[in-house]
Amino acid sequence: MSDTDIESLLERGYAFEEQDRYADALAVYEQAVTQDPTHSEAWYLKGEGLFSLERFAEALTAFERSIALDPNEADTWLGKGNALTALERRTEAVEAYEHSITLDPTQSVSWLLKGIALFDLGQTMPAPQAYERAASLDPTEPEAWIGKGEALAELERSEEAVAAYDRALALDPENADAWIGHGDALADLEDEVAALDSYEHALTLDPQNADAQSGRGDALSGMERFEEALAAYDSAIKLEADNERAWAGRAAALTSIQRYPESLEAFDKAISLDDQNPLLWLFRGNTLSLMDRADDALAAYDKAISLDPAFAWAWQGKAHTLRALGRDDEATFAQRKADQLEPPEV
Repeated sequence: MSDTDIESLLERGYAFEEQDRYADALAVYEQAVTQDPTHSEAWYLKGEGLFSLERFAEALTAFERSIALDPNEADTWLGKGNALTALERRTEAVEAYEHSITLDPTQSVSWLLKGIALFDLGQTMPAPQAYERAASLDPTEPEAWIGKGEALAELERSEEAVAAYDRALALDPENADAWIGHGDALADLEDEVAALDSYEHALTLDPQNADAQSGRGDALSGMERFEEALAAYDSAIKLEADNERAWAGRAAALTSIQRYPESLEAFDKAISLDDQNPLLWLFRGNTLSLMDRADDALAAYDKAISLDPAFAWAWQGKAHTLRALGRDDEATFAQRKADQLEPPEV
């Protein structure tokens, strides 16, 4: 088959894609690679078609065939990165996005997706730079500013995070996720009133958003409006039964109003959803201590410390509990550890 015939097939595939007829487009692209297995663009387009149909492993194979034939196409490396991300192979995805960037440093989407992959890998230090680059190449892309805000918030650079979310919201004021992130960053700055306004704005845009309800509950708890906070957490749980943030917030609010048995049940639910979170074990220990269940509290603090040996507040809780049990030497050791780690003021 001539190049003209292959190009005609590819044009038919494009036309099907424009009509959202992805299965039909894929059938055409498969015909093209069967007719000419050395046509790198046909393999790339087959990969795109497979990706659209959520056949990610097959899409990755198609992108890799295209790259083997022509390793100098930035879009193909981008497609490979997307397939790897969908397969949760994020370290390899970052490498693919970096290849794409090397070939075309001006392609903002590659920088954006690299930032997302880095953030998902917990690499919060380089993520903001990738988002910043994406935003500088395309300042009208709100997702770049949202991603930058998320990464900055994770680095506890909350004022900069608020500014990033402000930029995102200036571009897309109807973006509920941006309003939630904005609220989270404001809450980190202990501006609960402004945070509450952001969460409520998110809820006007997306009333079924459990994270917005959870954030609203956190802001209300910070304002000591605990009954309203509980109603917000209950709304979040009704929307999303396994929302760990809502269960944790509900538990903390119940502790604050001395409804300890209910609080303990809520902490247990939160821990069942994320048993590797040392903060949940700390708060569970605090609640148990308030219930005069010192041995159980000690076990919770020990669990928190096993997850994060540098967690000063867990050492401090352990010291307090050991002292209550009359185990003074152990209490002195635990308090010394807490002092060395310098728990922050609250």
